[in-house]
Amino acid sequence: RGFARRLLLQRTVDASVHDMDRNGVALGSVHIGGGAGAASAGGAATDTGDYETRLLSRGLAKLDRRRAEQQLPGSDLGLKFKAWGEVEQLARDRRLGLWADEATVAEYEREAAAGAAAGDDETVTGAARGAGASGPGLEPKAWRAKLAEIVDGATCFVHNLDAKLPGAAPSTDAATLFDAVTAKMQRAFAASSSKATTPDAKTYRRGAVVAASFDGDWCRAKILETSGPFDPARAASFSVTLRYVDYGNVEAGVPAARLRPLDPVLAALPAAAVEAELAYVKVAAVDDDAGEAAARAVHDLAWDRTLSVEQHADFRPGSDNAHKKRVVLRVAKPHAAEQTGDAADETKDDAAQSINERLVELGLARVPRAAKRDAARTAGGPELVAALAKLEQQARASRLGLWRYGDVDYSDDEN
Repeated sequence: RGFARRLLLQRTVDASVHDMDRNGVALGSVHIGGGAGAASAGGAATDTGDYETRLLSRGLAKLDRRRAEQQLPGSDLGLKFKAWGEVEQLARDRRLGLWADEATVAEYEREAAAGAAAGDDETVTGAARGAGASGPGLEPKAWRAKLAEIVDGATCFVHNLDAKLPGAAPSTDAATLFDAVTAKMQRAFAASSSKATTPDAKTYRRGAVVAASFDGDWCRAKILETSGPFDPARAASFSVTLRYVDYGNVEAGVPAARLRPLDPVLAALPAAAVEAELAYVKVAAVDDDAGEAAARAVHDLAWDRTLSVEQHADFRPGSDNAHKKRVVLRVAKPHAAEQTGDAADETKDDAAQSINERLVELGLARVPRAAKRDAARTAGGPELVAALAKLEQQARASRLGLWRYGDVDYSDDEN
């Protein structure tokens, strides 16, 4: 998105429309610039003004061979396709952009093998993006966690109960990363009696990690926004919006009196709160009734409970979600180990079904179009998406949650 903005925004371009999709969106090619240097519709793909080539050469896009097979043979655009394939292969060999992700490369190779086995024409069908090629996929990573913050029905921050402070002994009774980091913070500020070194404008800038006082404890926090440049002489009027990196919550209007510069060694420790997104589901915005209900459901199902986490293949590099972990959550055990009888049976049922599945079953989440493609990268992913799709059909037929007034808009799934 950033590359497109830098390259295309406020620029004159030549657009050739070759087809329309089922939503009325034009499908075609874009040439940057115009005038004497512009390429014709059938010009060579290596023309430096060819936007598609620029994307492919930087590893910011993959060829959609399945769509090409349906739409391009015999067209002028089809003549470019082989040259585009060569550009894509070069970016792949150099591990540029999305090809730096080993899971993406593994998916490409599996799909290419499936295409070859089916006898597809290499110039058109090869490794089809999201073609549903079969393959074992990468094994999901498993770890235990507890919720730290709920952002919406699909996004949360969790504490990894199996993560340790770098360099800590791998003993089973070693403190978790969260416990170790928070203990270090309290010791550091108790030793200094919370005295502040003199901050300057760079100390309290956007993106800086600082110490912030919250309910009497000193916590690490990343500054998201400031009221303006920090001036020690006008500190009383300065405030920031920040995220507590070991908890996940955001606070606005924090005054300079509650901030302190942070030792770089403490600032460099890994964040104890991991941002995660429920795999293969999509929920409404939290300010929507259905979105609020989804967030409440996650709270009721998972808050203060030990969770079993399956971490599936990462989001694609460069996407808006690339910094998050794609997860499937299940309840791992009862609220208290002593619970027996009905409470234990209830927890057993909770653990059998993932929270992802439960939200879809209640009609509070749906399965986006990209789910099948993304799930192919992880072992067990396609089976989970199939189960989610079945639950979605049942919720839709019963007009639950999102489906109360009929079908929902899928236009935001195109990407």
